[in-house]
Amino acid sequence: MNPKDTIYVELEVFAVLWDNDIHLQGKIGIAFNCEDPYPDDYLVDSIELLNSLKGDGSYFIFSCTCGIPQCGGWESGIDVSYHGDVVKWVDRDRDRTWIFEKDKLINDINAMNEEAEEYRRQCQKKGLEYVG
Repeated sequence: MNPKDTIYVELEVFAVLWDNDIHLQGKIGIAFNCEDPYPDDYLVDSIELLNSLKGDGSYFIFSCTCGIPQCGGWESGIDVSYHGDVVKWVDRDRDRTWIFEKDKLINDINAMNEEAEEYRRQCQKKGLEYVG
């Protein structure tokens, strides 16, 4: 099995005015082969994404913006399986499959997670709340 897809993982950070206070909010963005995986609003569950790095299983990586995967149509989650130097993601709900380079996927997700932690530390130093 050869990797045929490219995944792009990035941290999107923006300021939010809430209750007369400014917060920085982080959101994970994912694209497959330079395209959004889904046309509707959705979010990436960072905990599920990080858990998917631990091994094979079914993970609710994507969710409705309300936080409930089933509300967005993800009844089965994403089946993640590791095969040597590749990772296969199968979205049974939408009959799609992606195959990535394992090292690139892991490195990109870990780098994004480290970036989020750095934002959290810097916000804490400046007395700002970081939500993400």
